[in-house]
Amino acid sequence: AHLCQNLYLACAAVGAGTCAVAAYDQEQMDALLKVDGEDEFTIYLAPVGKIRLSEAEITVKIGLISDVHAAAGPLQEALRVFNEERVDAILCAGDIAGYGTQLEQTVALLIKSGCRAIVGNHDLWHLSRAENENHFNGPIEGYLRSLYNTEKMVFAGKTIYMVHASPPDSLLHGIRLLDEQGALNKAQAADWSRGLKQVAYDVLVVGHTHQVFAEQLGDVLVINLDNGNHFFGG
Repeated sequence: AHLCQNLYLACAAVGAGTCAVAAYDQEQMDALLKVDGEDEFTIYLAPVGKIRLSEAEITVKIGLISDVHAAAGPLQEALRVFNEERVDAILCAGDIAGYGTQLEQTVALLIKSGCRAIVGNHDLWHLSRAENENHFNGPIEGYLRSLYNTEKMVFAGKTIYMVHASPPDSLLHGIRLLDEQGALNKAQAADWSRGLKQVAYDVLVVGHTHQVFAEQLGDVLVINLDNGNHFFGG
């Protein structure tokens, strides 16, 4: 019995499954395994295989960042944490440029990490300045121009919608749910709950306001990011 129990434990450790067979034909199994049935013989029969999980059982860990603002140091630290946590994906909700002076290093880190990013208002302002200064076609500008205003993706059966400020595609009208003391403003939360009532996604990822919260507004989990690192497990 202990042998079969250990088989169950070993399967659980590697994400596999097994099921001990209660009865089998001894002679046929011995013949199949090419044992003589005397010195060597079958004592247990249990198939082993990978378990196909339902979407509800799959766990995905996502690293979320936003409003990096050309600060390579904090971004590098966030990416280090994501690597330690072995996240499955990294998302950035825009404003890669602005304020800081390390835009080239910041963009390089995002590209190397495989981060899926969208554009923010500061990114568009950077492109506008670059065009006026006749360096619109540089590698940084090329990267920022390649970003979309929004991204919609599915992880583990959950639909995630990402926009810099607020849906459907605003870069300036941010979602502010916290008061000056950092407490939830229930009236604002109620307004946004009504505004998100008909949307076709489960999670909304935004930035822009530099408020940090994860609030369930009706059927939608709204995650607002600052320039730190956050996780979403789905």
